[in-house]
Amino acid sequence: MRYLCVVMALVCGLLSQAFAGDFWQKAKAVFEGKKQQDGRVHLVLWHSFGGSLNYALDKIVNEYNQSQHKYYVEAVNKSNYQNSLTAAATAYRSSTQPNMLVSYEIGTAMMIYSNGAIIPLYELEKMTGITIDQSDFWPAVSGYYSVDGKLAGFPFNSSSPVLFYNKKALAKAGVTHPPVTWQELTKVGEKGRIRDLWVNQL
Repeated sequence: MRYLCVVMALVCGLLSQAFAGDFWQKAKAVFEGKKQQDGRVHLVLWHSFGGSLNYALDKIVNEYNQSQHKYYVEAVNKSNYQNSLTAAATAYRSSTQPNMLVSYEIGTAMMIYSNGAIIPLYELEKMTGITIDQSDFWPAVSGYYSVDGKLAGFPFNSSSPVLFYNKKALAKAGVTHPPVTWQELTKVGEKGRIRDLWVNQL
């Protein structure tokens, strides 16, 4: 909850900032002109969460909306990450893009190097005076979303690979402990392939 609020504050802080240059004027236009009849600024967040993740995000957004009366965030489910990226690119060309977009790991580079389609997080920090402590994240996670050591995207959620393995099959291959690196995984895979141990085993 704390970090989503920080993101909301960063985004909402754009409304009161002085912008310089054509890019910032365009960015300002995206965040303005969204006031609803209740006087709140309406911000749109596109995401691709399903199931329990969708429920959890809705809960966070609803809590944020109820915690203050200046901004209202609408979370819109775009079904999957590829659809959301494609829709965002199309919307950007017609100036109808969302205020915030949750992308996935593979889409990170595309977003970071999108030639002005997004406002990098480190620019938002400068514009609003709000600083996010990168040490609050695992280095591997913050590093993935950074450019030159600066957070370009906010690590809202990050997928983590998990290895399931069959102890008996590993023992038959002469492996005493599960692999902990990609290189070790390759070696273990080769041992099992040579001995035909991996069919219906892992």
